[in-house]
Amino acid sequence: MRIHIYTLVLLTVLTGAELRAQELFAFNIKDRTSLEPIKFCYVIVKGKNISSVSDENGLIKIKADVKDTLVIYQVGYLLKKTTPELVGPGNNVWLHRKDVNLEEVSITAKTIEIFNEKEYTVFLDFEFYDDHVLSLISRGSKYDALLLSDKNGNKITEIRLKIKAEGLFKDCLNNIHLLTKDSIYQIYYDYQTIHLLPAYDLVAYNNMLKRCECSHNDKYIFKTSRYQELKNIYTYYDAPNGSSKQLALVADSQNIKDFNMDFDIRYFLDLRRRGAGYFYTVADIYKYMDQFREQLVLDDSYKRLLKPVDSEVKIIDSSFALFDYTHKTVSYYSFDGQLQSQASLEQFPQIAPKILIDRDAPNYVFTKQNNRNGLLTLYRFDKLTNQITHSFILNDFHYLGNFQIKENYLYFINSDMSRNDINTKIVKVWLDWKKMAQVTKAD
Repeated sequence: MRIHIYTLVLLTVLTGAELRAQELFAFNIKDRTSLEPIKFCYVIVKGKNISSVSDENGLIKIKADVKDTLVIYQVGYLLKKTTPELVGPGNNVWLHRKDVNLEEVSITAKTIEIFNEKEYTVFLDFEFYDDHVLSLISRGSKYDALLLSDKNGNKITEIRLKIKAEGLFKDCLNNIHLLTKDSIYQIYYDYQTIHLLPAYDLVAYNNMLKRCECSHNDKYIFKTSRYQELKNIYTYYDAPNGSSKQLALVADSQNIKDFNMDFDIRYFLDLRRRGAGYFYTVADIYKYMDQFREQLVLDDSYKRLLKPVDSEVKIIDSSFALFDYTHKTVSYYSFDGQLQSQASLEQFPQIAPKILIDRDAPNYVFTKQNNRNGLLTLYRFDKLTNQITHSFILNDFHYLGNFQIKENYLYFINSDMSRNDINTKIVKVWLDWKKMAQVTKAD
Protein backbone atom coordinates (compact mmCIF):
# COMPACT_ATOMS: atom_id res chain seq x y z
CA MET A 1 0.00 0.00 0.00
CA ARG A 2 1.52 3.31 -1.05
CA ILE A 3 2.20 5.79 1.74
CA HIS A 4 0.26 9.07 1.52
CA ILE A 5 2.60 11.18 -0.63
CA TYR A 6 1.25 14.67 -0.15
CA THR A 7 0.97 15.50 3.53
CA LEU A 8 0.76 12.62 5.96
CA VAL A 9 4.31 11.35 6.41
CA LEU A 10 5.29 9.13 9.30
CA LEU A 11 8.90 9.76 10.27
CA THR A 12 10.99 6.89 11.60
CA VAL A 13 14.03 7.84 13.70
CA LEU A 14 16.89 5.45 13.10
CA THR A 15 19.92 5.07 15.29
CA GLY A 16 23.38 5.25 13.79
CA ALA A 17 23.73 1.46 14.08
CA GLU A 18 20.48 0.94 12.15
CA LEU A 19 21.57 3.31 9.41
CA ARG A 20 24.87 1.49 9.03
CA ALA A 21 23.06 -1.83 8.85
CA GLN A 22 20.85 -0.74 5.96
CA GLU A 23 21.90 -1.05 2.33
CA LEU A 24 20.33 0.10 -0.92
CA PHE A 25 19.05 -2.94 -2.78
CA ALA A 26 17.96 -2.88 -6.42
CA PHE A 27 16.16 -5.67 -8.26
CA ASN A 28 13.60 -6.25 -11.01
CA ILE A 29 10.04 -7.46 -10.48
CA LYS A 30 8.71 -9.58 -13.33
CA ASP A 31 5.71 -11.67 -14.35
CA ARG A 32 6.56 -15.37 -14.02
CA THR A 33 4.53 -16.33 -17.12
CA SER A 34 5.09 -13.48 -19.58
CA LEU A 35 8.57 -12.56 -18.24
CA GLU A 36 7.51 -8.91 -18.60
CA PRO A 37 8.40 -6.32 -15.94
CA ILE A 38 5.67 -5.36 -13.48
CA LYS A 39 5.47 -1.60 -13.08
CA PHE A 40 4.20 0.34 -10.08
CA CYS A 41 4.53 -2.65 -7.76
CA TYR A 42 4.57 -1.92 -4.01
CA VAL A 43 7.41 -3.16 -1.82
CA ILE A 44 7.59 -2.56 1.93
CA VAL A 45 10.02 -3.66 4.61
CA LYS A 46 8.07 -5.67 7.17
CA GLY A 47 7.85 -3.99 10.56
CA LYS A 48 9.43 -0.73 9.35
CA ASN A 49 8.18 2.48 7.81
CA ILE A 50 10.13 1.89 4.60
CA SER A 51 8.51 1.37 1.23
CA SER A 52 9.08 1.91 -2.46
CA VAL A 53 7.36 1.49 -5.83
CA SER A 54 8.81 -0.11 -8.96
CA ASP A 55 9.30 2.11 -11.99
CA GLU A 56 7.90 1.56 -15.50
CA ASN A 57 10.63 -1.02 -16.15
CA GLY A 58 9.85 -2.99 -13.00
CA LEU A 59 13.00 -1.76 -11.23
CA ILE A 60 12.76 -1.29 -7.48
CA LYS A 61 15.25 0.42 -5.19
CA ILE A 62 14.79 0.14 -1.44
CA LYS A 63 16.87 0.50 1.72
CA ALA A 64 16.81 -2.55 3.97
CA ASP A 65 18.89 -4.90 6.05
CA VAL A 66 20.00 -8.02 4.22
CA LYS A 67 17.80 -10.22 6.45
CA ASP A 68 14.72 -7.95 6.43
CA THR A 69 11.48 -9.37 5.06
CA LEU A 70 10.32 -7.65 1.90
CA VAL A 71 6.58 -7.76 1.14
CA ILE A 72 5.84 -7.39 -2.58
CA TYR A 73 2.31 -6.69 -3.80
CA GLN A 74 0.56 -5.77 -7.01
CA VAL A 75 -3.12 -6.06 -7.91
CA GLY A 76 -3.82 -9.27 -9.81
CA TYR A 77 -0.75 -11.07 -8.46
CA LEU A 78 -0.15 -13.33 -5.48
CA LEU A 79 1.52 -11.51 -2.62
CA LYS A 80 5.19 -12.50 -2.21
CA LYS A 81 7.52 -12.30 0.77
CA THR A 82 11.27 -12.59 0.39
CA THR A 83 14.54 -11.17 1.76
CA PRO A 84 17.24 -9.24 -0.10
CA GLU A 85 19.63 -12.15 0.29
CA LEU A 86 17.16 -14.50 -1.43
CA VAL A 87 16.63 -12.40 -4.56
CA GLY A 88 17.16 -14.74 -7.51
CA PRO A 89 19.75 -14.81 -10.28
CA GLY A 90 19.91 -11.66 -12.36
CA ASN A 91 18.38 -9.70 -9.49
CA ASN A 92 14.88 -10.78 -10.53
CA VAL A 93 11.87 -11.40 -8.32
CA TRP A 94 9.05 -13.31 -10.00
CA LEU A 95 5.35 -12.84 -9.23
CA HIS A 96 2.59 -15.27 -10.19
CA ARG A 97 -0.75 -14.04 -11.46
CA LYS A 98 -3.88 -14.95 -9.53
CA ASP A 99 -5.84 -17.64 -11.33
CA VAL A 100 -9.44 -16.41 -11.11
CA ASN A 101 -11.35 -18.10 -13.95
CA LEU A 102 -14.85 -16.65 -14.05
CA GLU A 103 -16.28 -19.31 -16.31
CA GLU A 104 -14.94 -22.67 -15.15
CA VAL A 105 -14.18 -22.78 -11.44
CA SER A 106 -14.53 -25.76 -9.17
CA ILE A 107 -15.64 -24.38 -5.83
CA THR A 108 -14.67 -26.43 -2.81
CA ALA A 109 -15.16 -23.69 -0.22
CA LYS A 110 -18.55 -22.51 1.02
CA THR A 111 -20.37 -20.22 -1.40
CA ILE A 112 -21.48 -18.04 1.53
CA GLU A 113 -19.21 -17.22 4.46
CA ILE A 114 -19.84 -14.94 7.44
CA PHE A 115 -16.98 -13.23 9.26
CA ASN A 116 -16.79 -13.81 13.05
CA GLU A 117 -20.21 -15.40 12.95
CA LYS A 118 -20.20 -16.62 16.57
CA GLU A 119 -18.26 -13.77 18.16
CA TYR A 120 -19.51 -10.46 19.54
CA THR A 121 -18.05 -8.33 16.77
CA VAL A 122 -20.19 -5.65 15.11
CA PHE A 123 -18.78 -4.63 11.71
CA LEU A 124 -19.29 -0.93 10.98
CA ASP A 125 -17.28 -0.48 7.78
CA PHE A 126 -14.55 -2.17 5.73
CA GLU A 127 -12.06 -1.71 2.89
CA PHE A 128 -9.59 -4.00 1.16
CA TYR A 129 -5.98 -3.40 2.21
CA ASP A 130 -3.87 -5.21 -0.40
CA ASP A 131 -5.10 -8.82 -0.08
CA HIS A 132 -6.53 -8.26 3.41
CA VAL A 133 -9.83 -6.97 4.78
CA LEU A 134 -9.48 -3.93 7.07
CA SER A 135 -12.61 -3.43 9.18
CA LEU A 136 -13.86 -0.84 11.62
CA ILE A 137 -15.56 -2.84 14.36
CA SER A 138 -17.35 -2.25 17.63
CA ARG A 139 -16.82 -4.25 20.79
CA GLY A 140 -20.10 -2.99 22.23
CA SER A 141 -19.79 -0.58 25.14
CA LYS A 142 -16.11 -1.44 25.51
CA TYR A 143 -14.40 0.21 22.53
CA ASP A 144 -14.08 0.44 18.75
CA ALA A 145 -11.15 -1.15 16.95
CA LEU A 146 -9.47 -1.70 13.60
CA LEU A 147 -9.44 -5.39 12.69
CA LEU A 148 -7.23 -6.77 9.92
CA SER A 149 -8.34 -10.15 8.56
CA ASP A 150 -7.47 -12.36 5.67
CA LYS A 151 -10.00 -12.72 2.85
CA ASN A 152 -11.81 -15.47 4.77
CA GLY A 153 -12.27 -13.43 7.94
CA ASN A 154 -9.44 -14.97 9.97
CA LYS A 155 -7.93 -12.39 12.31
CA ILE A 156 -4.38 -11.20 11.58
CA THR A 157 -4.09 -8.28 13.99
CA GLU A 158 -6.19 -5.68 15.76
CA ILE A 159 -5.66 -2.29 17.41
CA ARG A 160 -7.93 -0.57 19.89
CA LEU A 161 -9.03 2.94 18.95
CA LYS A 162 -8.87 5.82 21.40
CA ILE A 163 -10.78 8.13 19.07
CA LYS A 164 -14.42 8.08 17.98
CA ALA A 165 -14.42 6.87 14.39
CA GLU A 166 -17.25 7.35 11.90
CA GLY A 167 -16.04 5.24 8.99
CA LEU A 168 -13.32 4.26 6.53
CA PHE A 169 -12.65 5.53 3.04
CA LYS A 170 -10.07 4.99 0.30
CA ASP A 171 -8.52 7.92 -1.57
CA CYS A 172 -7.41 8.13 -5.22
CA LEU A 173 -3.99 6.71 -4.30
CA ASN A 174 -5.61 3.66 -2.67
CA ASN A 175 -4.64 4.83 0.80
CA ILE A 176 -7.22 4.01 3.48
CA HIS A 177 -8.24 6.63 6.04
CA LEU A 178 -10.12 6.58 9.31
CA LEU A 179 -12.77 9.30 9.42
CA THR A 180 -13.72 11.22 12.56
CA LYS A 181 -15.94 14.25 13.06
CA ASP A 182 -13.20 16.77 12.26
CA SER A 183 -10.11 14.81 11.13
CA ILE A 184 -8.84 11.93 9.05
CA TYR A 185 -6.07 9.49 9.94
CA GLN A 186 -4.27 7.51 7.27
CA ILE A 187 -3.94 3.83 8.13
CA TYR A 188 -0.62 2.12 7.41
CA TYR A 189 0.07 -1.57 7.87
CA ASP A 190 3.73 -2.62 7.81
CA TYR A 191 2.79 -6.32 7.74
CA GLN A 192 3.39 -6.49 11.45
CA THR A 193 1.43 -3.68 13.09
CA ILE A 194 -1.40 -1.31 12.14
CA HIS A 195 -0.39 2.36 12.46
CA LEU A 196 -2.44 5.56 12.45
CA LEU A 197 -0.56 8.45 10.91
CA PRO A 198 -0.95 11.98 12.35
CA ALA A 199 -4.37 13.62 12.11
CA TYR A 200 -5.17 15.76 9.07
CA ASP A 201 -7.88 18.44 9.11
CA LEU A 202 -11.07 17.15 7.49
CA VAL A 203 -12.10 20.53 6.02
CA ALA A 204 -8.71 20.98 4.37
CA TYR A 205 -8.91 17.46 2.97
CA ASN A 206 -12.43 17.95 1.58
CA ASN A 207 -11.51 21.28 -0.02
CA MET A 208 -8.58 19.88 -1.96
CA LEU A 209 -7.47 16.29 -1.71
CA LYS A 210 -10.88 14.63 -1.69
CA ARG A 211 -11.53 16.00 -5.18
CA CYS A 212 -8.89 13.62 -6.56
CA GLU A 213 -11.01 10.87 -8.07
CA CYS A 214 -8.44 8.80 -9.96
CA SER A 215 -4.67 8.59 -10.46
CA HIS A 216 -2.06 6.71 -12.46
CA ASN A 217 1.70 7.23 -12.16
CA ASP A 218 1.59 10.89 -11.08
CA LYS A 219 -1.29 11.70 -13.47
CA TYR A 220 -4.40 12.78 -11.55
CA ILE A 221 -8.05 13.39 -12.32
CA PHE A 222 -9.79 15.94 -10.06
CA LYS A 223 -13.56 16.30 -9.90
CA THR A 224 -15.30 19.54 -8.95
CA SER A 225 -19.08 19.69 -8.54
CA ARG A 226 -20.54 23.10 -9.40
CA TYR A 227 -23.83 24.86 -9.95
CA GLN A 228 -25.85 23.08 -7.25
CA GLU A 229 -24.22 19.78 -8.32
CA LEU A 230 -25.71 20.06 -11.81
CA LYS A 231 -22.20 20.23 -13.32
CA ASN A 232 -19.16 18.01 -12.79
CA ILE A 233 -15.88 19.44 -14.05
CA TYR A 234 -12.97 17.01 -14.52
CA THR A 235 -9.44 18.41 -14.50
CA TYR A 236 -6.40 16.45 -15.66
CA TYR A 237 -3.19 17.21 -13.75
CA ASP A 238 0.26 16.04 -14.90
CA ALA A 239 2.38 16.30 -11.73
CA PRO A 240 5.85 15.78 -13.33
CA ASN A 241 5.20 18.60 -15.82
CA GLY A 242 3.17 20.75 -13.42
CA SER A 243 0.49 21.21 -16.10
CA SER A 244 -3.29 20.89 -15.95
CA LYS A 245 -6.25 21.11 -18.33
CA GLN A 246 -9.98 20.53 -18.31
CA LEU A 247 -10.59 16.95 -19.32
CA ALA A 248 -14.38 16.98 -19.50
CA LEU A 249 -17.56 18.73 -18.39
CA VAL A 250 -20.62 16.69 -17.47
CA ALA A 251 -23.75 18.85 -17.14
CA ASP A 252 -27.48 18.20 -17.02
CA SER A 253 -28.70 20.85 -19.45
CA GLN A 254 -32.43 20.22 -18.89
CA ASN A 255 -32.11 20.39 -15.10
CA ILE A 256 -30.01 23.53 -15.41
CA LYS A 257 -32.65 25.11 -17.67
CA ASP A 258 -35.43 24.34 -15.18
CA PHE A 259 -33.34 25.61 -12.27
CA ASN A 260 -32.56 28.87 -14.11
CA MET A 261 -36.26 29.41 -14.83
CA ASP A 262 -37.12 29.00 -11.15
CA PHE A 263 -34.41 31.49 -10.13
CA ASP A 264 -34.51 34.04 -12.93
CA ILE A 265 -34.01 37.81 -12.84
CA ARG A 266 -37.45 38.34 -11.27
CA TYR A 267 -36.49 36.22 -8.26
CA PHE A 268 -33.42 38.32 -7.47
CA LEU A 269 -35.19 41.64 -8.18
CA ASP A 270 -37.99 40.63 -5.81
CA LEU A 271 -35.43 39.92 -3.06
CA ARG A 272 -33.85 43.33 -3.73
CA ARG A 273 -37.23 45.09 -3.45
CA ARG A 274 -37.85 43.40 -0.10
CA GLY A 275 -34.45 44.47 1.20
CA ALA A 276 -33.12 40.89 1.29
CA GLY A 277 -29.89 41.58 -0.58
CA TYR A 278 -28.65 41.80 -4.18
CA PHE A 279 -28.36 45.59 -4.08
CA TYR A 280 -26.88 45.85 -7.54
CA THR A 281 -27.94 47.31 -10.83
CA VAL A 282 -30.08 45.16 -13.10
CA ALA A 283 -27.15 44.88 -15.49
CA ASP A 284 -24.87 43.59 -12.71
CA ILE A 285 -27.47 41.08 -11.50
CA TYR A 286 -27.70 39.73 -15.05
CA LYS A 287 -23.90 39.64 -15.23
CA TYR A 288 -23.41 37.72 -11.98
CA MET A 289 -26.67 35.75 -11.92
CA ASP A 290 -25.04 32.33 -12.41
CA GLN A 291 -22.71 33.06 -9.50
CA PHE A 292 -25.69 34.12 -7.36
CA ARG A 293 -27.58 30.94 -8.31
CA GLU A 294 -24.63 28.78 -7.34
CA GLN A 295 -24.44 30.44 -3.92
CA LEU A 296 -28.13 29.95 -3.12
CA VAL A 297 -28.94 27.90 -0.03
CA LEU A 298 -31.81 25.72 -1.20
CA ASP A 299 -34.35 24.13 1.11
CA ASP A 300 -34.38 20.34 1.35
CA SER A 301 -37.67 19.88 -0.50
CA TYR A 302 -36.37 21.74 -3.55
CA LYS A 303 -32.99 20.01 -3.43
CA ARG A 304 -34.74 16.67 -3.65
CA LEU A 305 -36.23 17.79 -6.97
CA LEU A 306 -32.79 18.71 -8.30
CA LYS A 307 -31.20 15.41 -9.20
CA PRO A 308 -27.40 15.86 -9.17
CA VAL A 309 -25.49 14.94 -12.29
CA ASP A 310 -24.04 11.43 -11.90
CA SER A 311 -20.56 10.59 -13.20
CA GLU A 312 -17.29 9.00 -12.09
CA VAL A 313 -13.82 8.22 -13.45
CA LYS A 314 -12.20 4.80 -13.12
CA ILE A 315 -9.11 3.16 -14.57
CA ILE A 316 -10.08 0.53 -17.14
CA ASP A 317 -7.03 -1.28 -18.53
CA SER A 318 -4.76 1.47 -19.89
CA SER A 319 -7.33 4.28 -19.90
CA PHE A 320 -9.14 6.75 -17.71
CA ALA A 321 -12.82 5.83 -18.22
CA LEU A 322 -15.39 8.57 -17.58
CA PHE A 323 -18.80 7.03 -16.89
CA ASP A 324 -21.52 9.64 -17.47
CA TYR A 325 -24.64 8.06 -15.99
CA THR A 326 -26.79 11.13 -16.65
CA HIS A 327 -26.26 10.95 -20.42
CA LYS A 328 -25.59 7.18 -20.51
CA THR A 329 -22.13 7.33 -22.10
CA VAL A 330 -18.62 6.16 -21.29
CA SER A 331 -15.57 8.04 -22.62
CA TYR A 332 -12.08 6.57 -22.63
CA TYR A 333 -9.04 8.84 -22.26
CA SER A 334 -5.37 7.93 -22.53
CA PHE A 335 -3.16 8.44 -19.50
CA ASP A 336 -1.94 11.55 -21.33
CA GLY A 337 -5.46 12.99 -21.17
CA GLN A 338 -6.42 12.48 -24.84
CA LEU A 339 -9.91 11.29 -25.79
CA GLN A 340 -9.67 7.84 -27.39
CA SER A 341 -13.24 6.60 -27.83
CA GLN A 342 -16.81 6.86 -26.62
CA ALA A 343 -19.61 4.34 -26.23
CA SER A 344 -23.27 4.42 -25.28
CA LEU A 345 -24.76 3.02 -22.07
CA GLU A 346 -28.35 3.57 -23.21
CA GLN A 347 -28.99 -0.19 -23.07
CA PHE A 348 -28.55 -0.08 -19.27
CA PRO A 349 -31.31 2.33 -18.17
CA GLN A 350 -31.77 1.18 -14.57
CA ILE A 351 -28.23 0.63 -13.28
CA ALA A 352 -26.99 2.46 -10.21
CA PRO A 353 -24.42 5.21 -10.94
CA LYS A 354 -21.39 3.22 -9.84
CA ILE A 355 -19.28 0.49 -11.41
CA LEU A 356 -17.62 -2.15 -9.22
CA ILE A 357 -14.21 -3.23 -10.48
CA ASP A 358 -12.61 -6.50 -9.44
CA ARG A 359 -9.07 -6.01 -10.71
CA ASP A 360 -7.93 -9.45 -9.59
CA ALA A 361 -10.34 -11.31 -11.91
CA PRO A 362 -10.72 -8.91 -13.80
CA ASN A 363 -14.43 -8.30 -13.51
CA TYR A 364 -16.65 -5.25 -14.12
CA VAL A 365 -20.06 -5.13 -12.46
CA PHE A 366 -23.00 -2.75 -12.43
CA THR A 367 -25.80 -3.05 -9.86
CA LYS A 368 -29.48 -2.27 -9.43
CA GLN A 369 -31.49 -2.38 -6.20
CA ASN A 370 -35.15 -3.30 -6.20
CA ASN A 371 -37.06 -0.49 -4.47
CA ARG A 372 -39.80 -2.83 -3.24
CA ASN A 373 -37.81 -5.61 -1.59
CA GLY A 374 -34.27 -4.19 -1.48
CA LEU A 375 -32.76 -7.15 -3.34
CA LEU A 376 -29.59 -6.42 -5.28
CA THR A 377 -29.10 -7.42 -8.92
CA LEU A 378 -25.56 -7.54 -10.30
CA TYR A 379 -24.79 -7.21 -14.00
CA ARG A 380 -21.51 -8.39 -15.45
CA PHE A 381 -20.22 -5.85 -17.98
CA ASP A 382 -18.04 -6.78 -20.95
CA LYS A 383 -15.98 -3.67 -21.65
CA LEU A 384 -14.83 -4.95 -25.05
CA THR A 385 -18.34 -5.36 -26.48
CA ASN A 386 -19.93 -2.74 -24.21
CA GLN A 387 -22.63 -5.24 -23.26
CA ILE A 388 -24.10 -6.87 -20.17
CA THR A 389 -23.42 -10.60 -20.40
CA HIS A 390 -24.82 -12.08 -17.16
CA SER A 391 -27.11 -11.09 -14.31
CA PHE A 392 -27.16 -12.28 -10.72
CA ILE A 393 -29.85 -11.62 -8.08
CA LEU A 394 -28.53 -11.71 -4.53
CA ASN A 395 -31.39 -13.37 -2.69
CA ASP A 396 -31.89 -13.37 1.11
CA PHE A 397 -30.07 -10.06 1.67
CA HIS A 398 -31.94 -6.76 1.57
CA TYR A 399 -31.04 -3.06 1.23
CA LEU A 400 -27.27 -3.46 1.25
CA GLY A 401 -25.07 -0.38 1.50
CA ASN A 402 -21.33 -0.98 1.41
CA PHE A 403 -20.51 -3.84 -0.96
CA GLN A 404 -17.32 -4.61 -2.90
CA ILE A 405 -15.96 -7.33 -5.18
CA LYS A 406 -12.62 -9.11 -4.94
CA GLU A 407 -11.49 -12.29 -6.71
CA ASN A 408 -15.07 -12.84 -7.88
CA TYR A 409 -16.51 -12.75 -4.35
CA LEU A 410 -19.01 -10.14 -3.24
CA TYR A 411 -18.27 -8.76 0.24
CA PHE A 412 -20.85 -6.71 2.12
CA ILE A 413 -22.01 -5.78 5.62
CA ASN A 414 -25.33 -7.36 6.49
CA SER A 415 -27.51 -6.69 9.52
CA ASP A 416 -29.90 -9.41 10.58
CA MET A 417 -32.88 -7.26 11.52
CA SER A 418 -34.62 -10.17 13.23
CA ARG A 419 -31.93 -10.31 15.91
CA ASN A 420 -29.69 -7.86 17.77
CA ASP A 421 -26.68 -6.01 16.33
CA ILE A 422 -24.36 -8.90 17.17
CA ASN A 423 -25.34 -10.15 13.71
CA THR A 424 -24.01 -7.12 11.82
CA LYS A 425 -21.31 -9.02 9.98
CA ILE A 426 -19.30 -9.06 6.77
CA VAL A 427 -20.75 -11.63 4.41
CA LYS A 428 -18.76 -13.15 1.54
CA VAL A 429 -20.66 -14.62 -1.43
CA TRP A 430 -19.22 -16.41 -4.47
CA LEU A 431 -20.52 -15.06 -7.79
CA ASP A 432 -20.95 -18.13 -9.98
CA TRP A 433 -21.49 -16.41 -13.32
CA LYS A 434 -21.44 -19.73 -15.15
CA LYS A 435 -24.80 -20.62 -13.60
CA MET A 436 -26.31 -17.17 -14.02
CA ALA A 437 -28.71 -16.11 -16.73
CA GLN A 438 -27.11 -14.62 -19.80
CA VAL A 439 -28.63 -11.28 -20.70
CA THR A 440 -28.17 -8.55 -23.24
CA LYS A 441 -29.25 -5.53 -21.20
CA ALA A 442 -30.04 -4.39 -17.68
CA ASP A 443 -33.82 -4.35 -17.60
